[in-house]
Amino acid sequence: MELPGYPDIVRLARLTGTALAEVELDSHAKPIQINVNGHVHKLLREYVRGVLSRAQYRDSCSKSRVMLVIRFELIGEDSELPHLKVLLVWPNTFIVRARPPVVNESR
Repeated sequence: MELPGYPDIVRLARLTGTALAEVELDSHAKPIQINVNGHVHKLLREYVRGVLSRAQYRDSCSKSRVMLVIRFELIGEDSELPHLKVLLVWPNTFIVRARPPVVNESR
């Protein structure tokens, strides 16, 4: 499964939140329906939906619903680079951490 990242546009907008995803899989473990809810901006919802639609699931998950929690956090000092870290908390939670972007204030 592709690990989720922190899309640049979302990081630059300083968006954070927790996406709750439910993926319904067919008999070949391919996604047939993906619902993403939670306290998360629509840009992150669409990003999560895209990652999960491209993901490959184990055959043992066929004909089932997979529940995932993906939490997006900006932590640490502002940085030009995201310094991305993705943690997996067993069994179904991803924590995606990046540093907040540097804000260039033009005066």
